[in-house]
Amino acid sequence: MPQSAGNAIALPAFALLLLACAPSEQSGDADGNTAARGDRSVDLSAKLAAASRPAEDRERDIGRKPAEVIRVLGITPGMDVIDIMAAGGWYTEVLSIAVGPDGSVTAMNPPRVLSMREGANEKALSRRLAGNRLTNVSRLDKDITDIGDHAERFDAAITALNLHDIYNRGGDGAAIGMLEAIYNVLKPGGVFGIIDHQGRPGQDNTVLHRMLKED
Repeated sequence: MPQSAGNAIALPAFALLLLACAPSEQSGDADGNTAARGDRSVDLSAKLAAASRPAEDRERDIGRKPAEVIRVLGITPGMDVIDIMAAGGWYTEVLSIAVGPDGSVTAMNPPRVLSMREGANEKALSRRLAGNRLTNVSRLDKDITDIGDHAERFDAAITALNLHDIYNRGGDGAAIGMLEAIYNVLKPGGVFGIIDHQGRPGQDNTVLHRMLKED
């Protein structure tokens, strides 16, 4: 698995794994940078709470803590970000708000994900983007193995509650193939965040849609 650094942060019911694709130089005032990140987090929380965001999306914020996830990933206005297997686009909209009008978000979905449950994800994503509602969002309806033409395009990537299915159904090979494809579309120094359910030894984590940390 290609990576140069890794950190994990515990969130209720989730694990967030942060991978940096290449070491980047750090400079400037650390305290000042921390304060700036804190200010952005407060500002993002206010934007996420706005009535312009669907009420059912906002109801999930207590458990999913999107402002904290964005802060940990270091996603800031102006970035180009890809949401891997975006499904109906819950995180796509969070990212759209986080990167602002000077950034961009690509909602990537394999066709099979869009067609699942009688096309529920296709319908949800189409509703979310209808009328050019999220002007900085574009769709990429391709399999993960077919996104190589976007090499080194994105500052950050995120996939939420997907890796466990890839691993549990396809094993190491499928999971590594997915991670390598994502690694290749990130710019040098780009960040990849994986959010997933953390399994427990001795339980049927496939049925429970979880994966063990050591996997």
